[in-house]
Amino acid sequence: MNFKINKKLLLFYLAIIFLVLAIFTIRITYARYVTSLEAKSTVELGSWLILVNNQNILNNSDVSDLIIPSFSQDSEYITEGVIAPTSTGHVEITLDYSKVTVPFKYDISFTTATDTLLEDFVLKSYSVDGGEIVEITEENPLVSDTIDPTNETRTRTLKLNFEWVDDEDNSSDDIADTDFTRNHEELGLRFTMDFTQLQPTT
Repeated sequence: MNFKINKKLLLFYLAIIFLVLAIFTIRITYARYVTSLEAKSTVELGSWLILVNNQNILNNSDVSDLIIPSFSQDSEYITEGVIAPTSTGHVEITLDYSKVTVPFKYDISFTTATDTLLEDFVLKSYSVDGGEIVEITEENPLVSDTIDPTNETRTRTLKLNFEWVDDEDNSSDDIADTDFTRNHEELGLRFTMDFTQLQPTT
């Protein structure tokens, strides 16, 4: 009888020990689970929002109304508001990349529109933020650069200078130039802008 009581007592003690171990195991598991919930990790998302002359190009890529050419009226032989051989002018394109966090490259090219193609009207030079004038000698000019948005400056203004070339090397002679001005009331200018995200160097 004594042995039976001791056996029951032993089973009772073993049950208590197992219960304590079970509770301890559950508490450790729960603690690990809560810890994993509270652990936080953040990854910076690349931001890509470029404004061209204050217009969001992701929402509307047509900036025709915002890029307005301005023509010089230095010549006494050219009527105001009219372009002719030797006319010069420029456009300003402001890039706002204050909300861009990844490096990118821009490529800007210029041609006259196909319906008013005038090969002698060319991009001659450009400047960046009012700085040094860069002469263009290529036949198919491309204004291009890479921007790292970690720099303090977060805008860039490009001034593109064009000219109706009238020299011995131009494509059209005086008769062809006269015919062009007689047959066209306007000259379409086409600026193509490409922006390409680049891999960060770090």
